[in-house]
Amino acid sequence: QRWPGLATRLQGLKAFGSGELKAHWQGGFAQANTPIELSLKSPRLQYASGKNTPWHILASQFQMQGTLQALQAQAVAQIAHGSEVGSVNTRLRASRAHAQSDEWQAQVDSFRLDIPGPVGASPWRAELQKAWPWQINLSTAAPGLQWASANWSLQGPTPGTAKLLAEAGQWRAATPVRAAQAQGAARWEDLPLSWLPGAWGPDIQSDVMLQGQWQMQLDKGLNMSASMQRSRGDLLVHADNAPGQRLPAGLREASVQWRLQGERMDAALTWDSEHMGQIRAQAQSVLRSTSQGLQWDDQAPLTGSMVASLPKVGAWSLLAPPGWRVQGTLESRLELSGTR
Repeated sequence: QRWPGLATRLQGLKAFGSGELKAHWQGGFAQANTPIELSLKSPRLQYASGKNTPWHILASQFQMQGTLQALQAQAVAQIAHGSEVGSVNTRLRASRAHAQSDEWQAQVDSFRLDIPGPVGASPWRAELQKAWPWQINLSTAAPGLQWASANWSLQGPTPGTAKLLAEAGQWRAATPVRAAQAQGAARWEDLPLSWLPGAWGPDIQSDVMLQGQWQMQLDKGLNMSASMQRSRGDLLVHADNAPGQRLPAGLREASVQWRLQGERMDAALTWDSEHMGQIRAQAQSVLRSTSQGLQWDDQAPLTGSMVASLPKVGAWSLLAPPGWRVQGTLESRLELSGTR
């Protein structure tokens, strides 16, 4: 009753078992050198949204020590989703000019996330490569965040290391005279296509590497875009006229783009190869603003088109349903108009 909005946000969250909290505080709120020690072992937590598979925090420990002017913290947690169990490990610190200041200079010293991969494969891992500075304003009048650029390394179920750069950005909370504002961007490179789930079947081998970027800006409306394209590499496919052999697809270009401007959403696909043809497709639709954010209604208008030129359609039979074989060539142009 006191915080009516909080109950809605906590729906689906459950706690099991027991937790442990140890805290030590000696002094008052005005002394900058007041020592603080905090140790928390949380109970097992479960969060479920609708009929989706719930998330579990199986074991977590949080420790913080320092003073009202300078703090250090460490956190370790095990996270489960279905049968997959991963772990998070991070260390951070924060300081301010004096005990009454609302402005903190913070830094994430280390962060690592591990998630098991398929049976017999290496685990997924995301790891911060160097300290990540932040600026945090906790004032009630104008709370906000600013962060510097950060370098991450990504490892997946097959050999290789991808690079992710999160660029500098910021977030400012809404005020009575100003809407919430946010700006962020990231780009990545050397991401193996084979890491993407369901990208290709076992009949296709790939050493294709991807690069891409993501951008977001929130002011009076939300503008967001993302793109991914081949940077190098090729596909090896079975040849119909040479059983047991794999031939290069001769991939020249492969890219996908997505953009959201306000409530308008656009997507485009480009595929250009020597032996697996060419495809160009694009689609547009509209989202609807609600109190829960943007939603894609079932009756939202959807339009698009596709132009395909597949001189050796037999190669695409690898992607067809089991038992299907496709031969010949294909030249087509499709127009799409309707609702989602």
